[in-house]
Formats: sequence, structure tokens, C-alpha cells
Amino acid sequence: MTLPRPLDPAESLFWMLDQVSSMNFAVYADSRTPLQEDALRAALQRVQAAHPLLRVAIARDAAQALHFLPQAGDLELDCVLPEDDGRQDLADAIVQPFALAAAPLLRARWQRWDDGRWRLALIFQHSIADGRSAFALLWEVLQLAGQPALSIETRSALPPLHAGFPPQWRGAAGEAALTALKAARKAEFAPLGKPQDQPGYDARPGLAMLPRSQRIELDAAHTTRLAARARAAATSVHGVVGAAQLRALAGRFGPQAAPTLALTSPVDLRAHCTPPLPDHTPAFAVSLLSSRLQLPPHEDLWSLGRLLSTDIQHCLHRGDGHLFFQLMPGPPRLPASDAGIAQFAHILAASPQHSLLSNVGRLTPPSNLPLALDEAGFALFPMPGQPLFSAVATLHGQLGINVNYDAARWDATAISAVLADMRSLLADAAR
Repeated sequence: MTLPRPLDPAESLFWMLDQVSSMNFAVYADSRTPLQEDALRAALQRVQAAHPLLRVAIARDAAQALHFLPQAGDLELDCVLPEDDGRQDLADAIVQPFALAAAPLLRARWQRWDDGRWRLALIFQHSIADGRSAFALLWEVLQLAGQPALSIETRSALPPLHAGFPPQWRGAAGEAALTALKAARKAEFAPLGKPQDQPGYDARPGLAMLPRSQRIELDAAHTTRLAARARAAATSVHGVVGAAQLRALAGRFGPQAAPTLALTSPVDLRAHCTPPLPDHTPAFAVSLLSSRLQLPPHEDLWSLGRLLSTDIQHCLHRGDGHLFFQLMPGPPRLPASDAGIAQFAHILAASPQHSLLSNVGRLTPPSNLPLALDEAGFALFPMPGQPLFSAVATLHGQLGINVNYDAARWDATAISAVLADMRSLLADAAR
């Protein structure tokens, strides 16, 4: 695939979302292995030269269509010395907007402490990458920084996500499938009703964001136990974590309430494309699956997890992920103009609230990585109408969850109770 090229519907949607609320995300790795700043800067320059989407801006043409435009621009490395654990510093850095008309749409942040600890974060504008390809790039940077003599392969830009959709999700067949999907979703959602607004959360647009992130961790033994119990209950780790998140949110409605809540799960579509898309260069290859559940006060976590994981698999195989972007009101149905953005923001503000749970699974750094990693994870902050965005990753057998939220929208007592309940539910599930 050559550049410049138009953004496809998935990339365009995340450009549009970014006009409403920051859609930047970060992947990061923590270590104590000594690393030289000059070597890190050189590694960043080399990966930028090797990957096409690290050298593009996003431009609007006269028809208000969006294009990836090759453009020169240096990849920044910001070096900072945080006074605390650095999580707030990273959160503030993530939500800082990119100048989308200028390259690159990636920046790096290196946090260092006096005791030798450091954290390297790569912060992406979401239209050019997703979690899986971002971690592949992070490993490549760390390899080159630790072993400068290594060679690096120059990559070609991948085709856009929609170009790889199977025939049943494209053209006339895709339109027929979309019509059937709308009818199926209406029938499935009707008995549950509209998701209810979250108590203690203010979804009004226009509030200045205060990004916050709380970390929940399970050691390897408890992670193994959680996975085994999930399998025995015919669910998944994702299902159990999602159930804990929904149960913690539902707890704010009162002890006898049975609210209907929605959870959105990003899903990687690489394996569902023809041919399958690789992850060796930054690209956007995910979609979103929406689940809606009623939460009776006494239903156990495992039953909720089973309902959730079953629904996600059902939606994925039905084609919800492939058809999601046709359900959304972004480009090309709305122009990427100021008027189109305003209309898009109005539609989002009227949409039901939903929280998000993204799970990149087991991280597998290269076996020859010359650094010992203590932690790795990712973060993205929710937009208005999304009370939580939980980002899950497993490294060295240990499950880590970054629970991200906007403190400007939450009552402090309510969000503290949600976080405490989620932590307690997962600890109990892992016993």
C-alpha cells in the first residue's frame, strides 16, 4: 500500500472521535536495566524511518475528506523525573492533543527515577495504531536501544482494515448483513431497555478533563487461579474482569437495584481479514463490540462473566465487528468538516452511557530482549458518556489492569467505591 491514501472508515472514525475527546493511547514498559539516552534516541529515529505511518500527518482536502499525507517531522523524546510513581504525569501527557496536520502522530516519554527505575511510554494518535501493533513497536524500540548493532527491516504500509474484510461484509452483501444486524440488535436489546445513566457520574459535554488511572494487579499465582476458575465456569478472564467492572458500577445504584448497563470491548480483527493482517508495523485493525446486560443484585460474578464472554463471541462471529463502522455516524456519512464534527458530537452526547474494557492478553516481548521488564501496560482515557476505560495486559503471568477515568466527571466518593469494589471482586475471584 502506498501513501498518501485516504483514511478508511475505521481510521476516520477515530479521527472524528479525537475531535470530541482525546483518542490518544499509550503503551509503556518499566525496567531497571541501565539504558543510555543516546541509544534510545537513535532507536526512535530508526523505527520512525522504518515504519510509514510514523511519518504521516492527517490532512483534510477541499471536499473535507481525510488523507494520510507523508510529511517530515522528528519523533520527540521527552525525558522527565517524576516525583511520584509517574502515573499522573503519564496520564496528563496522554491526553495532550497532537497537531494532526503535522507529523509524526507519535511521541515518546521517558520517565526516570534516582534509584535507577525508568518507564518508556509511546503515545499514539489512535488512527495510526492499535494496542497490538503499538506493543510490537515498543519491543522493537527497546531491542534497538539495548542492542544498537541490530538491523531493522524497513516495512511497507499495510492496506487499510476495510480492504481485508471478507466478501460477506462488503458491498451489497454487507448492506444486507447490516440490515439483518440492526434487526437482531433491536430484538436482543428490547427486553433489557436502554442502559441507565451512572450515579455519581456527569456525562455533560464541555468539562475540562482530569485524567486519572488506578492500577489493579494480581500476582502470577492469583492470575493462574483466576484463569482456571474462569475456564471452569465456561467464561474467560476478559469475561470475569468485565463482570467485576459492571458489578462495581451497578453497586452505585443501590443494594436492590437491577440496572441495565453496557460494556464495549475492543476486538482485534487481524485474523478476521483476508488475508490476515500482520502486526509488525503500526496500523489500526480493531473494532468495537457492544454488550448490554441486566445486573440483578445477587447474580454471581461467574454467571455474569459467562453471559458477557458468550455475547462477545456471538457478536464477533455474527459480524458485529466488521459492521460496527457502518453503524457509526462518522465519515463518510458525515463530512470531516466543522459542521460534521458538531453534528457528530451532538449524536454522541445523546448516546447511551457505556464503559469499556480492552484486553491485549499475554504480552510476549522478544526472547532476546536485552532488558528485564518489571511492568508493561497501556492506557486510554474515556470520553464523555464512558464512565471507565479499563486496560488489561498480562506480563510474566501477572495480570495488570489500568482503570482509567475522568475525575472531573465523577463524584469522588462514588469513584472510590467503584474502584474498591472492582479490586475486591477480582481479589475474591482469584482466591
